[in-house]
Amino acid sequence: MPSTTRVKARVDKRWRSRSDSSLFLATVLWVVDKLRRPLIWAGIDFGVFREVLRTKFLIELRTGPMGISPNLGNMDFALALTILAFAMLGLLAGLGGVLLPDSPMIWAGGSIAVLMGLLAAMLLTHHVSILVDATDIEVISPHPVPDATLFATRLAHLFVYVGVLSSVYVAAAMLLAVFRQPPLAVLCVYPLACMLAALLVVGATALLFTVILRVFGAAMYQRLALWLQIGVTSFMLAGGQIVPRLRFMEGHVEALASDPRVHAVLPPVHFAGLYMLATGEFTTRNLVYAALALTLPFVALWTTLRLASRHFVAGLSGQVELGPTPKRGFRLGLVSRLGQRLTSSRAERAGFDFVCAMATREALFLKMALPQVIGFQVMALAMAWNFSRDDGFGDKIAVPLVMAFLLMGLPQVVAAAGGSKDGSARWLFCASPLETVDEAFRGATKGLVCLGVVLPMIVSATVLLLIFGFGHALGILLAFELTLVAALYFTPGLSLYLPFTFTVGARGRKAPDVRPNFLIVFGLIFAIFGLVLVHVLVTLHVAVTAIAVLALVPLVVSRFRALAKLRLTYELEA
Repeated sequence: MPSTTRVKARVDKRWRSRSDSSLFLATVLWVVDKLRRPLIWAGIDFGVFREVLRTKFLIELRTGPMGISPNLGNMDFALALTILAFAMLGLLAGLGGVLLPDSPMIWAGGSIAVLMGLLAAMLLTHHVSILVDATDIEVISPHPVPDATLFATRLAHLFVYVGVLSSVYVAAAMLLAVFRQPPLAVLCVYPLACMLAALLVVGATALLFTVILRVFGAAMYQRLALWLQIGVTSFMLAGGQIVPRLRFMEGHVEALASDPRVHAVLPPVHFAGLYMLATGEFTTRNLVYAALALTLPFVALWTTLRLASRHFVAGLSGQVELGPTPKRGFRLGLVSRLGQRLTSSRAERAGFDFVCAMATREALFLKMALPQVIGFQVMALAMAWNFSRDDGFGDKIAVPLVMAFLLMGLPQVVAAAGGSKDGSARWLFCASPLETVDEAFRGATKGLVCLGVVLPMIVSATVLLLIFGFGHALGILLAFELTLVAALYFTPGLSLYLPFTFTVGARGRKAPDVRPNFLIVFGLIFAIFGLVLVHVLVTLHVAVTAIAVLALVPLVVSRFRALAKLRLTYELEA
């Protein structure tokens, strides 16, 4: 009789998939094994940590990277595009090293600051879901997995992708900088400084969300994390438009930039000090900076793990909603009343109301779509505010540009609405007494258009009236109609599916491919410039503007009625 070990090995080999023998997974696990002692010293259950991390990467190798199923977007393409962008920016950073051979401190600090900014933007706007996603809690919570170990697994999961992107940036920068900067410093110390900077960004981001959990408690954690993500996205898109215009900031930016006390607290300067030691400048200041560069990343991670040692699993189990959950049924709000006017049958109205209700409750949709939609709207309004200060230019360009810019949120809304955590709503439609679900599908599509374009346009039009005055009401109405016509033209070209009816993740039924068509995205970009040009030409005379507004009304109605021709392109199964 074969031994138990041989039988176990034979069974394991039989059930091993191609993903188990992946070189990427083997490399990650090899690095984890080498860090066994530091992890145990930090209070991490190493066996649980290694197995959970291995399972996470196995699922992603079978589905898609960055913690999101590929059925909700072409994540492989997006990851490749992100790597390419980091490589191009790394080459620009290396070019800076060639152009600044006599200023190694400025080059090292500037290039590391760019890397940290890119990573922080990427983590806070797109990949923070790896830290706050709750899809695996229902599997892990019944098992004795310590909170700190689970959080450490998510940190490691996140840092693997951050490390890949940082390595691409560093390799591209070294490719050029090595010819004019000190070779030893560039080849040996610069990569170390960049990796420590990346580790600090991961630790600081995780520390921020952990502090939110400890201060506000598990009940508010998910909601505050969502609004923090929305706020950061909005600031990144609109901060460059608003901050330079603030009067109280005039003169202060230059003063802060030249203050050495400010330099002493900036992490990129610390890592630049570590780099300067390798060039031979052994000053007291550089020694202090190097000590901070070597300790701050690990202090941030250790503090985060200590804070996350309690209530982390409970915090992830909280619901993500925009407001309090009604005790029974769905309240008939403004959007539902709008749906009564825009739908032609009870089945369409049911699909419309279903989408509008789920959009305020589905965690995946809120995390993916809401930050982008609000961020684009804030950016557009900030541009309008800036243009309003230029009397000869702003009133002609700002209004159509702001309204047309909101088109960019439509593909993201459609993609984010492709799936749900459980997808049990699919059974609802299959069990309903409908001959086909096409009517409900058309109502749901109208709901997505209203949520992704119409409501943001109404808000933007109101703000534009306050900025430019009611004298521009006719031009704002024209821009509203032009943008709505463009949205209704582009909507049938997107990959449309009955929203929130497919399970996301490795378990259960996968959603179909609903990634935004990149040709559609490029078409939207060209449409924005076309709408601005048409609006500028039409508004040259008030009479022409009024005629155009009246002529667009039947076009809007006809395009909206054209949505009645939409048909579900697949068979919905329970």
